[in-house]
Amino acid sequence: MALPIIERDMSVISSVLSNFIFPFYHRIKGDGLWKIVSEYEESQWHPLDHLMDKQQKKLKQLLLHSGKKVPYYRKLFRDYGLTAKELCIYDNFKKLPYLTKDIINKNKDSITASSVDKRDLLANSTSGSTGENLYFYQDRKCMLARQAVVWRSQAWVNCLYADKQASLWGAPFDLKKSQSINGKLHALFTREISLSSYELSEQSMEKYAIILNKYKPRLLVSYPSPLNTFAEFLLANKKTIPSIKMIRYQNKWFSIFCNFISISNNVNFFT
Repeated sequence: MALPIIERDMSVISSVLSNFIFPFYHRIKGDGLWKIVSEYEESQWHPLDHLMDKQQKKLKQLLLHSGKKVPYYRKLFRDYGLTAKELCIYDNFKKLPYLTKDIINKNKDSITASSVDKRDLLANSTSGSTGENLYFYQDRKCMLARQAVVWRSQAWVNCLYADKQASLWGAPFDLKKSQSINGKLHALFTREISLSSYELSEQSMEKYAIILNKYKPRLLVSYPSPLNTFAEFLLANKKTIPSIKMIRYQNKWFSIFCNFISISNNVNFFT
């Protein structure tokens, strides 16, 4: 089943990929992605009270699991003199401290559930754009859920998951993965290319402009800082990338809007 989207004219390639190839590919893989996609597509139309009720049930499940299986939270709950069941009450729940980047980095192992086989976990990290990298583990179910959420949000701005996509990215694990043989095959199939944001020199940005205009992506994914740097370079050198119609970014930054509107007509922004 293909993910329903806003009606628009599609190329033959995008239509075939979206409606036949992608669903068939993930069914053959047996990764469960299409089941998650279908669930998220359906849930967005549920009434608010239904979603709130579901949220409370999932929070309760998470707290009970954390109190039993996660050493860090088991100790935290004990230190606050509260059981996982008592924490399901909002007035008790809000007493817990925020989970910070520093806490995760210092407790990476104890914050991982003891019931999980670490061989099934995938190491990941943020790019460190705020001055410090965040290192953490993900399982495949988490990554599939994230992918499904991304596809759903892209559909809201009329962007198919089969549309060509380019990433101006800096997360080490993501870049390393994209350069592997499996990563390159995946990118070929999913119509994605990755460009490193670590060294945005005049030479690299000149090269990126050529690559993007040749590849003609509809969607560009990046962080605000490299996105703004690249936009300023394109403006200063009177270059345009007209194929880009959507930009997915991590934080709001108004100057990026102005710059990219100048280099690509009718571009939409979403986080």
